[in-house]
Amino acid sequence: MQFFLSKVRWVEQGEKPTIKYFFNLEKRNFNCKVITEIKREDGKILVEEDEITKEIESFYENLYASHDEDNNGAFCT
Repeated sequence: MQFFLSKVRWVEQGEKPTIKYFFNLEKRNFNCKVITEIKREDGKILVEEDEITKEIESFYENLYASHDEDNNGAFCT
Protein backbone atom coordinates (compact mmCIF):
# COMPACT_ATOMS: atom_id res chain seq x y z
CA MET A 1 0.00 0.00 0.00
CA GLN A 2 2.83 2.37 0.92
CA PHE A 3 4.49 1.81 -2.44
CA PHE A 4 1.23 2.44 -4.28
CA LEU A 5 0.57 5.71 -2.44
CA SER A 6 4.14 6.83 -3.05
CA LYS A 7 3.84 5.99 -6.73
CA VAL A 8 0.62 8.02 -7.02
CA ARG A 9 2.37 11.00 -5.44
CA TRP A 10 5.31 10.67 -7.85
CA VAL A 11 3.01 10.49 -10.86
CA GLU A 12 1.01 13.50 -9.70
CA GLN A 13 4.11 15.58 -8.98
CA GLY A 14 6.12 14.31 -11.94
CA GLU A 15 8.83 12.88 -9.70
CA LYS A 16 10.65 9.62 -10.28
CA PRO A 17 11.82 7.42 -7.43
CA THR A 18 15.47 6.45 -7.40
CA ILE A 19 16.94 3.03 -6.80
CA LYS A 20 18.59 4.45 -3.66
CA TYR A 21 15.15 5.32 -2.28
CA PHE A 22 13.94 1.74 -2.67
CA PHE A 23 17.11 0.29 -1.13
CA ASN A 24 16.73 2.60 1.87
CA LEU A 25 13.05 1.68 2.19
CA GLU A 26 13.89 -2.03 2.12
CA LYS A 27 16.69 -1.56 4.65
CA ARG A 28 14.36 0.28 7.03
CA ASN A 29 11.68 -2.40 6.67
CA PHE A 30 14.23 -5.18 7.22
CA ASN A 31 15.53 -3.53 10.39
CA CYS A 32 11.99 -3.34 11.77
CA LYS A 33 11.50 -7.10 11.28
CA VAL A 34 14.78 -8.39 12.75
CA ILE A 35 15.19 -9.30 16.41
CA THR A 36 18.44 -7.64 17.47
CA GLU A 37 18.31 -8.61 21.12
CA ILE A 38 16.25 -10.72 23.48
CA LYS A 39 16.02 -10.86 27.26
CA ARG A 40 16.02 -14.26 28.96
CA GLU A 41 13.97 -15.08 32.05
CA ASP A 42 17.08 -14.73 34.21
CA GLY A 43 17.54 -11.14 32.98
CA LYS A 44 20.53 -11.76 30.68
CA ILE A 45 20.27 -9.94 27.35
CA LEU A 46 21.36 -11.91 24.28
CA VAL A 47 22.59 -10.06 21.20
CA GLU A 48 24.32 -12.77 19.16
CA GLU A 49 22.16 -14.14 16.34
CA ASP A 50 22.82 -17.80 17.16
CA GLU A 51 22.08 -17.26 20.87
CA ILE A 52 18.82 -15.47 20.03
CA THR A 53 17.81 -18.29 17.71
CA LYS A 54 18.56 -20.96 20.34
CA GLU A 55 16.61 -19.05 23.00
CA ILE A 56 13.57 -18.72 20.73
CA GLU A 57 13.74 -22.41 19.81
CA SER A 58 14.01 -23.36 23.48
CA PHE A 59 11.06 -21.15 24.40
CA TYR A 60 8.76 -22.71 21.81
CA GLU A 61 9.96 -26.26 22.49
CA ASN A 62 9.06 -25.74 26.14
CA LEU A 63 5.79 -24.02 25.28
CA TYR A 64 4.58 -26.84 23.05
CA ALA A 65 6.12 -29.73 25.00
CA SER A 66 3.81 -32.36 26.43
CA HIS A 67 3.21 -31.68 30.11
CA ASP A 68 1.38 -34.81 31.30
CA GLU A 69 2.07 -34.01 34.94
CA ASP A 70 0.04 -30.80 34.60
CA ASN A 71 -3.18 -32.63 33.70
CA ASN A 72 -2.39 -36.01 35.29
CA GLY A 73 -2.84 -37.76 31.96
CA ALA A 74 -6.48 -36.73 31.69
CA PHE A 75 -7.87 -35.97 28.26
CA CYS A 76 -10.68 -33.59 27.43
CA THR A 77 -13.73 -35.38 26.05
